[in-house]
Amino acid sequence: MDSGQKLVWHGEEAMKRITAGFGANLEDAVSFALGKVRRNLKKKQNRTGNNPSRPGEYPAEITSILAKNVTEWIDKAQLRGFIGTNVLYGKWLELKGIANKPGGRRWLGRTLEEEVSGIKAKLEKKVL
Repeated sequence: MDSGQKLVWHGEEAMKRITAGFGANLEDAVSFALGKVRRNLKKKQNRTGNNPSRPGEYPAEITSILAKNVTEWIDKAQLRGFIGTNVLYGKWLELKGIANKPGGRRWLGRTLEEEVSGIKAKLEKKVL
């Protein structure tokens, strides 16, 4: 039975809109996480000296070089987002913290773990 109506496929357009929506959610989530990471790196401690933070605390800000050099990279086409730094002692602090070695202060992974519900909420926003 032909009703004279044509079926029009909008799959490609729908996928473009969905991908754009997810890309916007990803950008929002990464930006949110980046802000939280920088905030935790800028926490002031009430101690002085070359290492004013204790094990288990976020690295205390002395020069703010690490906080200023934490950056994001987003690949909307592949729906991937990254946060990191090119400051070597940022890597040193994080990896020593993961290994529970003296001098380690987890700052990136710890922040992401603490903020997972907020990140997840940003990613799960409605896209259409």
